[in-house]
Amino acid sequence: MITLTTPQGWTFHSAAYVKVGDQWVDVDTLSAPQKQYISARLSEQALNAAYAGRRVYRSQPPLPPVETIFPGRKRSSGD
Repeated sequence: MITLTTPQGWTFHSAAYVKVGDQWVDVDTLSAPQKQYISARLSEQALNAAYAGRRVYRSQPPLPPVETIFPGRKRSSGD
């Protein structure tokens, strides 16, 4: 969790979560390889959404299966 305070004294608490399989996971609890996987996956999805119908982007080399990065997590329909 990140705590931000504005110059006026307002305090905000922020946390990031990603859905892995059927569970929401706090990004702060992920290992470096897991964060790298999530980052690559989000970039790939964003590019494919931005250029839908015109281009298809895939990571090179291909991303490993989610089960190898997140052991014990089952693939969901969005993976």
